[in-house]
Amino acid sequence: MQRLIENLIEQGVVAEADAGALASLIYGSLFEAAFWIAERESSKRLKRVISALDLLLRGLLIQRSA
Repeated sequence: MQRLIENLIEQGVVAEADAGALASLIYGSLFEAAFWIAERESSKRLKRVISALDLLLRGLLIQRSA
């Protein structure tokens, strides 16, 4: 994942940051989310996680002017 993030940074898609740190944070978030979802086997939790993850990842993108 670190290489993917590095490539996205080089392409100007993701904001400049430490790719290793971002990869670690994303993996950690996914790990915790998986346990949170499994705790109650709820499709509502899965939908909430997908929505939150989308927001989190969109926050890494470089905003482009129209």
